[in-house]
Amino acid sequence: MKGAKLIAEGLPVQPLLGAITPGMWRDVTLRQEFQGSAHRDTEAIFLRGPKSFAAARDDLTSIPHLASTVLEIRSACESILSGIPVEFCEVGRAMIVSLKPGGRIDRHSDDGAYAERFSRFHVALQSDAGNLFTVGDDVFHMEPGQCWWFDHRSEHEVRNDSGRARIHLIFDARVSGLYQGV
Repeated sequence: MKGAKLIAEGLPVQPLLGAITPGMWRDVTLRQEFQGSAHRDTEAIFLRGPKSFAAARDDLTSIPHLASTVLEIRSACESILSGIPVEFCEVGRAMIVSLKPGGRIDRHSDDGAYAERFSRFHVALQSDAGNLFTVGDDVFHMEPGQCWWFDHRSEHEVRNDSGRARIHLIFDARVSGLYQGV
């Protein structure tokens, strides 16, 4: 696979799933609500994000968002990150994203200064059969507890053809000594 790589398996995802409360999904809704969004079938809990969503393509800074102050969320994320055998030299944005049953994330690619600077990682928290992730020509399923790097600058899309929400921890990072990818 050229556009994606499995980085780790068996990560402790249940504590993070257990720390999510329904109200957290409604704190920031801009990502799925803006005109033409590829993410209209999603909900997100922003842990770290841009200062301004209007300048998100080129804003290289990331600041904590309200949900990241919840101790259980922060502790569960730190536990997951400590199990990933990659040296991160800078962490960018981070969010937990739910894709509704039968939903999709339309084919798109990420561009701008931010996408050039950071690599993208996904940790599958809840992902049933029928969740298909496509990067370029590669199609695969991310199993719960797996961490994947993928080239978010390449065209990608997601389909959730299962009966349950697909939930991922998505974070961006610069990886020490490696190219924009792993």
